[in-house]
Amino acid sequence: MHEEILDQVRLIAYRDLAREVLQSTGRLGSSAGERMFLFLLGLHEEPVSIRALRNGEIPLARYYRNVTSRTLARDIAFLRENGLIITDNDELRANLELLTLYTAPSELTLKKPRSSPKRKRSGV
Repeated sequence: MHEEILDQVRLIAYRDLAREVLQSTGRLGSSAGERMFLFLLGLHEEPVSIRALRNGEIPLARYYRNVTSRTLARDIAFLRENGLIITDNDELRANLELLTLYTAPSELTLKKPRSSPKRKRSGV
């Protein structure tokens, strides 16, 4: 259960970071930026086939239905260059590892039991 919650928090933080990157590069107010942001909202750790995306075979392809293959390639290049996605051959996925640069390792987020302080005996 704890790990599932951490995964959800990590995904929320990734989406916040994606929004910040798109906003800081001046893309968020544009149609391209909005398209990329909506695409990233639907992206997870599981790899997505770029070919299936281009051919409209997966639900995320709806964001690229009315644009050219060149636009898709440009968006993928932008997202990769800004560290938001990882590509490997025909697959891409959200770069959730990026968040480890800004967050503590999961071992540090677990609370360890505190030992009670030992009292010194006074020699009265």
